[in-house]
Amino acid sequence: MSKSANNGIDPLMLIDKYGSDAVRYTLIREVAGAGQDISLQYDRATDESQSVEASRNFANKLWNASRFAMMNLNGQTPANLGKPDPNQLELSDRWILSRFYQTVTQTRHHIETYGLGEAAKGLYEFIWGDFCDWYIELVKNRIKDDTNPRSAKIAQQTLAYVLEGILKLLHPFMPHITEELWHNLTQAEGSIALAPYPTVDEILVGAPPLVPVASGAAIVTNRAPESIVNVQQTKAFTPSSNPSEVRALLDQVADYLTNLPTWVSSFLLRNQRGLTVLAIAGGAVVTLELLSVIVRGIESLWVISTLIQGVGVGYAGWLLYKYMLFSDDRHQTFHHLEQVWQEVKGVYEDQQEALLDASQPPTQVLASSRATAASAYALPPVTTFVNPALEQQFDLLFATIRVIRNLRAEADIKPGLKIPVILQTSSPGELETLSAGTSYIQELAKVEQLTLVKALDQAPPQAISGVVGTVQVLIPLTGIVDLEALKAKLQRKLDKLEQETKSLTGRLNNSNFVAKASPEIVQGARDNLAEVQQQQQTLQDRLQGLS
Repeated sequence: MSKSANNGIDPLMLIDKYGSDAVRYTLIREVAGAGQDISLQYDRATDESQSVEASRNFANKLWNASRFAMMNLNGQTPANLGKPDPNQLELSDRWILSRFYQTVTQTRHHIETYGLGEAAKGLYEFIWGDFCDWYIELVKNRIKDDTNPRSAKIAQQTLAYVLEGILKLLHPFMPHITEELWHNLTQAEGSIALAPYPTVDEILVGAPPLVPVASGAAIVTNRAPESIVNVQQTKAFTPSSNPSEVRALLDQVADYLTNLPTWVSSFLLRNQRGLTVLAIAGGAVVTLELLSVIVRGIESLWVISTLIQGVGVGYAGWLLYKYMLFSDDRHQTFHHLEQVWQEVKGVYEDQQEALLDASQPPTQVLASSRATAASAYALPPVTTFVNPALEQQFDLLFATIRVIRNLRAEADIKPGLKIPVILQTSSPGELETLSAGTSYIQELAKVEQLTLVKALDQAPPQAISGVVGTVQVLIPLTGIVDLEALKAKLQRKLDKLEQETKSLTGRLNNSNFVAKASPEIVQGARDNLAEVQQQQQTLQDRLQGLS
């Protein structure tokens, strides 16, 4: 834009059309790698900007994601829910927290080094891609799963915690929408601008890898008190000058002392009935002894004992006359006693539920009718949320889900129809990753039966296939789609690609075109020809697989 050339853009007009947050975010984001030039992709004929419109869509995406989260938090705020317990997190929770803290680190670095454009782009990729497109989809069923309230609560805690952190991270770039959403989410007074910016000071880097266990096992966290007791019984204490061993021993002692109240509460809860009977019996014995002493003392004074007996008889007669003599009085008395009993019973049940929540032992099995994502893994104690290895594993899961979705679209499979899928790879690491994410693949790709194999003796007949990395994805189509209609559709695409191949080949074989056209155009034609030939080969392979 130049003032002398009179080709400026009125920012107030863009603000009226797209909002001030969208304009502000676009100006910051487009600074990345642009030097002094900022591209707004502005159309003067319609006064529209694709760049600012994309930022407005980003704000709408954040608004809808926040609305979904707040609708599923049951009116609770992040402060009420509390931070999620690291050792109760499922794989998807650990993944999103790893991505969140990676984003926090990158954003703080870019801001401190004045790379505001890079920070804005990083937040866009994390919020739209990781949080909205993937994590919300991963926890939708967990939040609504009444059969596993503990897993649902962990999902709510993680969702609220990450969303509040996102709003804080994005506030310098989109101050108005983040302020509004933050107040609705936290119900706090003051301004989000005064809230501390997210940090990673308490997060250690270098998480241990996942440990595979027998297939079909549920999620198990291995911070069991029994494991500590076994170690103490089998390994005698010997003084050591190794600082790491001393540190490990101190950590075990600290862990034992920290969890001691929980274990005691768990013991009391597990043996509640027997302990209650013993307590009642002991209390009854003590009470009877006290009453006998009091009665013997009163009986020794005949004047006082006679007076007390007279008062007791008179009071008993008054009670019978007032509450039991007439029918209406009796009904009212019994109704009042029933209300008192219900109140006492309700308080007792609330106390039992609170005790159960407080005394749940650290080692637990998260059972559910829905297969959990980490059903083939034992999760080690969390020493860090930043786990690049876990992020790479989820990249493979997401790429596999994308391939399955694309194959479903190509085969015209109905969106709601669940299908069988075969995943073949010779890599043990990829097999473990796919096994751990079985439920995620089944839920997000609408897969009814997922089969994992190291090698295929024979490819299933009439199947459509795709590849992601070294993983081959096959979808048997027999009985699922109209194979003849699918073959005709693929053949039409193949005919179109053949015509395009002939056209590009003719241009490149024309000596005048190669000599007179610019090198960039010639190279572009060659690249297009290579791409079209690759697509043509893929369609031919798929047609052959369907025959």
